[in-house]
Amino acid sequence: MRVNGNAVDAADPGTWPNSWQQIELVLQKSPVAINTEDAEENDRQLHLWSCRFIGMAIALLPLETLEEPVDSNPDGLPEGACVRVEVNRCERSRVNRATCLEIHGTSCKACGFNFGQTYGPYAEGFIHVHHTVPVSELGASYVVDPVRDLVPLCPNYHAIAHLRKPPFDLSELEQLLKRGELEQATKEAAKP
Repeated sequence: MRVNGNAVDAADPGTWPNSWQQIELVLQKSPVAINTEDAEENDRQLHLWSCRFIGMAIALLPLETLEEPVDSNPDGLPEGACVRVEVNRCERSRVNRATCLEIHGTSCKACGFNFGQTYGPYAEGFIHVHHTVPVSELGASYVVDPVRDLVPLCPNYHAIAHLRKPPFDLSELEQLLKRGELEQATKEAAKP
């Protein structure tokens, strides 16, 4: 186990630093006979149990909120490490999306932006479809009304809509756009 890039004894918490920015756990595969007749099953079982052990180890770590600001690093820091993430995803209907776009079109309902008009045929029809009530709150038996429950939004406004819970509704997004345009026009007018 390495903490903050330094090797520590996993069995001796006294050697662990007080502040943790990074943890590296290394598991080594050693000869284990789970089912020597089936190599794929061996690998599956090894993967399953490795994930369980890592989960248990991580569950034992105390998590703290970092209250001090993180110093910037002008030289940059490494990125691109691969991590396995398991999530529950709420399914969305392609039919509901297509119906929404047939009814509402492919321009953003908040700002009017249309990818096809701006970027040409390659981007024709590209737009996000926003659920006015988050899918996670609908429940499995809810039947989506593509007219009332779905609205096309450009990725910028879709992201802004989800900056709070519950998400901003369309009229609030339009007000944010108007307020932003007004502030920008005021700044432009004040320039010498």
